[in-house]
Amino acid sequence: MVIIRPSLGGFEPNSVLVLFAVLFAAARDLVTRTLPSAIPSISVSAATTLPISLFGFTLTTVQRNWQPVSTYQLLILTAAAFFLFFGYQFIVMAMRIGGVGYVVPFRYSSLIWVIFFWATLFLAKYPINTP
Repeated sequence: MVIIRPSLGGFEPNSVLVLFAVLFAAARDLVTRTLPSAIPSISVSAATTLPISLFGFTLTTVQRNWQPVSTYQLLILTAAAFFLFFGYQFIVMAMRIGGVGYVVPFRYSSLIWVIFFWATLFLAKYPINTP
């Protein structure tokens, strides 16, 4: 079991961006339910992916210690953008077709997989003793 112990010790101003990302994702899900069916899902996915990609590009130019990317890293970023687009496509389709109460638990169950892959791939060590 992973126990999250919130504290201000590791807080960074960039952490607020995560909060905004969660708020905008929830707003996108709610707005998706109200969109007319005449608007294709692929347009909604593109309208979501493009601003996020541009925002990420903007952040890389503002951040300190920015280094040019290699061809390999550019391929990884391209693959990530590709999967991001199709991930949004499937989320939009699910939110349009399925009920919110049915779709949302599956959507947030992906956090379990994220924690698993993070611990496995990056060999993260969990603190065993929790006060």
